[in-house]
Parts: sequence; structure tokens; C-alpha cells
Amino acid sequence: MRFSEPAAGPRARAPVIGIVGCGRMGTALAETLAAQRRPLLLASRGGGSASALAERLPGARAGSLERVAREADILALASPLAAIHAEIAPRIRAHVAGKPVIDMSNPCGHDLLGHGSAAELIACMLPGGAVVRRSTASPRASSRAPRTTAPR
Repeated sequence: MRFSEPAAGPRARAPVIGIVGCGRMGTALAETLAAQRRPLLLASRGGGSASALAERLPGARAGSLERVAREADILALASPLAAIHAEIAPRIRAHVAGKPVIDMSNPCGHDLLGHGSAAELIACMLPGGAVVRRSTASPRASSRAPRTTAPR
């Protein structure tokens, strides 16, 4: 078996990776995974940025938040913590039980008051067995990914 082949053999289905949020972090992650020929499902709150990104990345498709959460084997949340709380978690909650959910948010201190880490807060938002971990690795910043918020 070659190192690049899945443990189950060359015919095993590669896990579908869902990315919610197509700003700088989500775009950089999607570009990195697309370069590795990983199957991707992309979603954004408005849908436009996910569709535009999916058009230029091989193996990527755009869909609704619900569809991406339902069909992905692994889900990465690359959205602001406030948006995850207010808009995203309520829409994907029913679809993530038992799935790995990777927290890529960069919360401001006031977002977490009394809640511990962002991953702990997201775990409370997505009950039912979802595994939530804080991403400690940062994909390289993409020169093509537009900044979606003002620099701090």
C-alpha cells in the first residue's frame, strides 16, 4: 500500500469535507484540500461566495448550510462565532450528530465570556454527539481570498 492510499485500500471512498464559510480561512482551507483532490462541499450564509469558490475549485460543490452539514463526513466551521451561534448552528444542528466538527473560528474575548473556549461553546450549540475540536493549524493565507472584515 502506498502512503497516499486510504487504509481500506485504493477503492475506499474519500471522506467528503464540508466547509461552512468561504472567507479567508474557509477559502484557504478549500484551496489546500482541492489541491489534494479531496471532495468538498461548500456553504456560506448567503450562498454566493460558496458558489463562486466551488466554480473555480476541482471537486468542489456548493450547497445550502443544511445540505453541506447533512452530506459531509467531516465539517469545518470557518465562520465568525457570532454567526455560528445566531445563524448557522440552528440550521445544521439536526445534521451533525456523530460527525467531526472542526472549529476554525477566531472569537473575540467578549464572545466567550463565561463559556470557556469557542469549541466548548459550539459543542453546546451542536449537541447530540458531534465531536468539536479547535483547529490549531492554520491553512496558508490565500492571496486570492478577499478580506471579509476590517483588519483589527
